[in-house]
Amino acid sequence: MKGVKLMKHFVRVFLLTAAILYSNNSSFAQWVQTNGPKVTVQTLAIVGKNLFAGTNNGVFVTTNSGTTWTQVNTGLADTGVSALASIGTNLFA
Repeated sequence: MKGVKLMKHFVRVFLLTAAILYSNNSSFAQWVQTNGPKVTVQTLAIVGKNLFAGTNNGVFVTTNSGTTWTQVNTGLADTGVSALASIGTNLFA
């Protein structure tokens, strides 16, 4: 009898969880295509309100949540960037 009660409880919890997850998909974040760099993004970093993308073709920055991107490779000898790190307002590739 104890096993039946446990199984009923499990089924109720499972169904409630499934109903919550699938009933309101609008509450989940959605991907939106932007005019981002058309390259392979290896890494991302945030400095202040700017998002930087390290790619196989240099570093790109967006200052407007991904609407536009600008390539910023000043000082890079090799434009294949696989890691970004920031300390304060300095960005390291």
